[in-house]
Amino acid sequence: MHNRYRFSLPVAVFAVTASLGAAACGEDRAPSPGAPSPIFSGANSAFRVGVQPTELFHRRGVGVLGTGCPSRQDFFVPFGLHLQSDSASSLFLNQVRFQFTDSSGIPSPSMALPQSDLLSRFGNVGIPPLGSREFPFSVPLGCGARPIGRLSIFVQTVDTARVFTDRTLTMTVR
Repeated sequence: MHNRYRFSLPVAVFAVTASLGAAACGEDRAPSPGAPSPIFSGANSAFRVGVQPTELFHRRGVGVLGTGCPSRQDFFVPFGLHLQSDSASSLFLNQVRFQFTDSSGIPSPSMALPQSDLLSRFGNVGIPPLGSREFPFSVPLGCGARPIGRLSIFVQTVDTARVFTDRTLTMTVR
């Protein structure tokens, strides 16, 4: 049997992701009245990335009695990752990485979420043209780390032409 149309798996996955992103018209969200605006980093022709709330505070984790590291983390940081598209084409969140460094300079292991994990978590990773979207995260701070320090957030998007754009944002965690 001869296959008339032959597509590679990455092209097929991208096509499905693109169609899901185009269907996500209701994903635009404006900040609620009185809410602080996100802090943005890396403005250019593709996108800006920000974090809301603008000040990050650690929270104590809730675990099962008798469990500890590494099965549960003592502290985590909840926030919304806000992406604002400055592009006339759809963008897709391709990868997010987090790196926490405590106040004494000791880094926790990096946490990377490729697009497949982001799709599992959010169902759709599209950002509409000239639109915005917020992705909620709760990042564990690592075993043995002090819960105060700096959280670096590395964000990568890809557009419909398969152009990748990276941004980094570093926030203080109190």
